[in-house]
Amino acid sequence: MAKNNNQINKQKMSYEEAGRKGGETTSQKYSQEHFENIGQKGGSNSGNGSMTNKQYKTGEKAPESGKYKVYQLANRNNTKDNTEINLNEGDQFPPSPSENEAAYWVKSS
Repeated sequence: MAKNNNQINKQKMSYEEAGRKGGETTSQKYSQEHFENIGQKGGSNSGNGSMTNKQYKTGEKAPESGKYKVYQLANRNNTKDNTEINLNEGDQFPPSPSENEAAYWVKSS
């Protein structure tokens, strides 16, 4: 039985071409806002799917109760401050306890 042209073309499509076509179809189907939203969700959930990678700056409010630790100083300098603090939902993130400078905090547990 002879193959029709559509079957022959499908066999000759490379992975690169298939990916490009799929990407074009998806980008036509969804808005730019959709991709921005899923990108933000993916970024905040990378790793283990929890909020542990999300950073919070001094002065912001804790989104949930728990233990938080300094990730780095707000001026982007690294710190050896390993202090963990307990915050309740809505509490403000303080400056770094050891250096008394604005800091970025991450949830530790």
